[in-house]
Amino acid sequence: MNSLCVFRPAKAGIVLLFSLLALPLSAMAQDEKPLLTIGCVSDFHTEKSLVQTDDPSKVRLRGSVAKVFTKMAREEDLDIVLVGGDCSSEAEVSQEVWMGMKELIANTIRKGFKAGKPTPVLYVTGNHDYELSAKDDNGARLFNSADYYTFPMKQDVGELDKDEYLMETATLGGGSQKVMSAYHYNVYGFDFIGLNCGKFCYANSSDYQYSLASVQWVSKKLDEIYKDDPDKTVFFFLHIPFSDSNSLRFPDKGIVRNDAEKLLKSALSKHPNLIMLYGHDHGGDQSYTRRTTAQRITHYDTNGNVIPTLDETHVQGPTSDPANDFCNEHPKFTLYNESLGKYVGISSGNLAPVDTKTHNIIFTRNTTNKTYTCSIDDNSIHNGTSATSFSEGEASPILMYAVDTYTDDKVVAHRTTDLKVGGKYLMARNQGTKGYYVLHCSTVSTGGMTNLKVNTKHSGDSIIISSPQAMECVWNMCAPKEDTYFYIKSARTSKYLNCNDYNLSTLKQQSRCTVTLTKDSIPTFTIATEKAGKESGGGRYLYCGSNGYYSCNSSASEIYLYKVEEVTGDNKVTAVRTGEIIPDERYVILGRNKNDATLWYALTNKDYVKDENSHRMYSVLITPNDTITFTDTPSKSCLWVFSDATPEAGAPSFISSFMGSTRHYLNGIDSGILDTETPNIIQALMIYVYQDRVVFEMKNYNKYGLCDNGITVNKKLATYTSYRKVEIPDGIRDVTLEDAFYETGDDAVYDLSGRRVEGRKLPGGLYIRNGRKYVVK
Repeated sequence: MNSLCVFRPAKAGIVLLFSLLALPLSAMAQDEKPLLTIGCVSDFHTEKSLVQTDDPSKVRLRGSVAKVFTKMAREEDLDIVLVGGDCSSEAEVSQEVWMGMKELIANTIRKGFKAGKPTPVLYVTGNHDYELSAKDDNGARLFNSADYYTFPMKQDVGELDKDEYLMETATLGGGSQKVMSAYHYNVYGFDFIGLNCGKFCYANSSDYQYSLASVQWVSKKLDEIYKDDPDKTVFFFLHIPFSDSNSLRFPDKGIVRNDAEKLLKSALSKHPNLIMLYGHDHGGDQSYTRRTTAQRITHYDTNGNVIPTLDETHVQGPTSDPANDFCNEHPKFTLYNESLGKYVGISSGNLAPVDTKTHNIIFTRNTTNKTYTCSIDDNSIHNGTSATSFSEGEASPILMYAVDTYTDDKVVAHRTTDLKVGGKYLMARNQGTKGYYVLHCSTVSTGGMTNLKVNTKHSGDSIIISSPQAMECVWNMCAPKEDTYFYIKSARTSKYLNCNDYNLSTLKQQSRCTVTLTKDSIPTFTIATEKAGKESGGGRYLYCGSNGYYSCNSSASEIYLYKVEEVTGDNKVTAVRTGEIIPDERYVILGRNKNDATLWYALTNKDYVKDENSHRMYSVLITPNDTITFTDTPSKSCLWVFSDATPEAGAPSFISSFMGSTRHYLNGIDSGILDTETPNIIQALMIYVYQDRVVFEMKNYNKYGLCDNGITVNKKLATYTSYRKVEIPDGIRDVTLEDAFYETGDDAVYDLSGRRVEGRKLPGGLYIRNGRKYVVK
């Protein structure tokens, strides 16, 4: 199809016109065509085994990359492609080999466009892209292996003026490189801002933060773009998402919560029609979009808080097509074994019974055979062919049985696909000739949780367990663990629990804390601060470590909360353990010591400063009875006031979306880690921009239904539509022309020079008829 392409590197004063196939002008209005079609891809991860060569011509890509663009060329009419980072991965190669890899990537992506069309492709840097450069003897990188601007962006899109990008200096091993931190292109009249993983990830690929300078540049550029038209649609893309993104594997996969992150979210929140796109989070079950594109789209309000993704202007398409509806998603639950007082959780990296409900289970139903795959955190619950245990790993089809009757040594249950909070269930696996096994609340020495062989009737429609261990197989379906938000203030000093540049402290500034109830029977909590440690990141949870000192850590201590009943003038405090937090009441925060589980310490408001780089907080040793009473000098320093910090709902603002991945990983979900095999499931996001809406659709580019890895996804995923007025760029907008360019009532067609064009079939380009501009595609 013919298309007029207008590339305008921002403020460069360059407008390039390209023409393609021919199409009769009369056909232009018959079918609504998108103003812009965007293909989004991310995370190629060209691993060491694919680039470890001295010959640039021998560099290879994963088969999934070529597969995506071969299908896009056949099924789409791409105008532009956005690449979300991590084109490469851990390896060290010469600059010549790296250039060979970039040429191979660029040529592969170009094949996704229709023949003869321009091939604009924009890249942002991922956290692993810097790791491809060889180093000198001191560990300094010899070149910037994340530079996709010099080539191929300059060639395929155009050169930027200096005020349209930001360069920063990154250092490592005594060497330094100039890295492009952010940039702005205008393509086809639409604005694209890219934010690269910059100087932090240059030195450490796990340092998930963006520099404050780069975020300030983005914020200023957005203000410039939106100054004259606050309603226009702008595309902002980067590699690492916000930590509160929907369907994120876990918060630590998001941007470090620091001043730069706050500024970025605040800058984006000012612009309701902005669209943010990201990659990076492609490990584990949740990385797959199962049924609806909305699964991995997040809607924010003007305060930067997550709000419901679907409303009257943000809707999803149908999901009930019988030919395509292979999977149904169910809400998250926690599973609790009443007999032993244990939850299904994770310990030592594997499935295990744990004391607190720290993990949610997601049940995804395969509608073709009415089985489930059950994922905990980032991986599926697995029951191998040996039937020795349930563990984490490749997905296994799980059968759910609702309990009808039970005694201490007998359980009768029937198979069901109706899961409800408050119900009691068995989780079973059909091992064919070996019989049926159910998940049992104990561990095995090899890791994972044991199973129990059971009797079945009616071809597995019902299960009877007659065993002293029967009740240890019954799981209560509980509501998922949920977070609440509080400002936690010292009752004595009125300073807030917070983090300084190094660790835990009390400061005058309010800092929102996340409080999570992790156990119901003896109410147990975790408390996470809004940020912790240096700007480079650190733990977020309250952690009671050596000598009872409190700090912030990636590992959380169990917390008991005691509501204060009485405080007398002689420093005597009496408090009662509670699972309810009442705003503006006083509490004692009691944490279990991580080094000695028999010891519990009450957090005080006093800082322990060993040196300028070490800030922790003192505590008081207390025995955790149902009621605690203590009298000593620091007792009042243990009193804390919880004030409601639930985010106030603002007006709806920007949305973010995962771009998909050509390389999913972890625990055998896909075949091969260091080879070129195509994963079972490949997904990439397509975006279609119309005058009154923007449509998102995650596309499957390989298998669907119940795949070899046990994951079930629909063939066709439900679309997500954001309705808004889209500013039509120059070259597509209807305009009124001076009389010299047309004759009133004349049906003739003119080019932009005012020359009459003869014939009904026209080359691609911009034309005028009856005073209106038309673009021939």
